[in-house]
Amino acid sequence: MRLIWLLLIFINTLVCSEELTIALPYGGNPPYSFGEDNSKPGIYEEIFTLIFSDTPFKINYVYLSNARIRTSFRDGTIDIECCPIASWREKEAAISTYSDVIFHTNDRYVFALNSNQATAKDEETKHQKELVATVRGYGYKNENLFTRFDVDSEIDILHLVGNNRIKVGIVDEAIARYLIDKYQIDATIGGIHEQIARPLRIHLSKAHILPVVNKSIAQAEKKKQLIRIFNKYQVNQYYSQY
Repeated sequence: MRLIWLLLIFINTLVCSEELTIALPYGGNPPYSFGEDNSKPGIYEEIFTLIFSDTPFKINYVYLSNARIRTSFRDGTIDIECCPIASWREKEAAISTYSDVIFHTNDRYVFALNSNQATAKDEETKHQKELVATVRGYGYKNENLFTRFDVDSEIDILHLVGNNRIKVGIVDEAIARYLIDKYQIDATIGGIHEQIARPLRIHLSKAHILPVVNKSIAQAEKKKQLIRIFNKYQVNQYYSQY
């Protein structure tokens, strides 16, 4: 009996001291993340703080390029990536597990201001086999149907299309609206490329944290704490359960 009691104490000590490394993009993708040197936490950090506040785990952030996040996940130096879906990481299924859905987003086509763009209904067909600006390290729906022009960040995409250097790009709607408004970029937002239910991607070596994480997500959803985070950053309209 004493041995069992000591074993439980030992296991509890290990769990309580466990640190999880979470990767965020070093340049930021506001309003989700504002990068390493910005005083604003952003939506991702506020969500992580909420989810892990009542858990036994300690969280540590590292800031990497989007491409480095992918390679660091593969070699096991980061534990959590926010927030790709399984179809974007098909080649890494053997090392990945996913939490319950936390929020939803829209990836939209972006164009130069006043450009001749197709209606939303026709855009998916229109941009097949076309050169499309994308973020290096990201996965995209039906990306085999168009030619990727990879850049480092969403703001690079918006500058490219705004300056008519490339015809079309794909950017998350909340990010596009924030950056176009902040930097007065001559770009406009078109139809939806993909609607996405976003979980956390957790390295399989940390699969044991899933029950705790999912319980925290459910509680935050029930208390409407997640929607309040999105309201704070004025992107509540993108948190839609469609």
